[in-house]
Amino acid sequence: MGDGDQAISTAAENIWPGIKRGMCKAHMKMNLRKKLGQKAFNRENPVAGKQISSDVRLLEQASSTKEFLIEQRFGKPLLSRNGLLKRITFRKKLSLSDFFSTMESTLNLWSARPEEQNVAARPTQVAGTEIYILQTSDCEPDEMVSMFSELCNSTFDDWSRYKEIKESICMIQPSAIWEDFYCCSCLEGIKKRLCPHSVMVMCEKRILVYPPDAISMNLAQKRKSGRPKLAGPALSMN
Repeated sequence: MGDGDQAISTAAENIWPGIKRGMCKAHMKMNLRKKLGQKAFNRENPVAGKQISSDVRLLEQASSTKEFLIEQRFGKPLLSRNGLLKRITFRKKLSLSDFFSTMESTLNLWSARPEEQNVAARPTQVAGTEIYILQTSDCEPDEMVSMFSELCNSTFDDWSRYKEIKESICMIQPSAIWEDFYCCSCLEGIKKRLCPHSVMVMCEKRILVYPPDAISMNLAQKRKSGRPKLAGPALSMN
């Protein structure tokens, strides 16, 4: 391993049995700059730097497992729907000020009953294709069909109309590079090739599975307060 830690090496070998050498992304980028030199990433030579970064992203995603792909996007527990509640119910010790601050945030975020909250948007599959359309909060349901038609036929009145459509609907379709992989037309999908929209479609099609940190978990049971039961007889009166 690049870090030289035996525990990390053992864990990596268990996940990737055929691994030859492993290194974290930060160390890999640091060594890449050392080998190629800072000139390759200077502003005076932006094309080379962008091409190198693009090749690194392609290599990273093409040689990664499915679990690694999805963890790249959903590794943070805060992205979980009940991440805040999980932090509280794990019974971590908080100071009084931190406790009141956390409880205030909890009440503000979770005062509404779940059954009264709006259902999350679900993608619509285009008939006869593997293309999925997802409207954003800025898009009216009645306009989605016309916007999709304009996007497919490239019939835009001006640049502002094109920008409006790109920000209003997302088109998720199979990748032309990787098998069993979907790409999205949103800004994040174009930049990173992996976004919540494409991950949602791949999970719906059972290509990927959400990691534990990104799904709901049963809340911990409330701890019993007071003295242990074994101390009961010592408090009894004659």
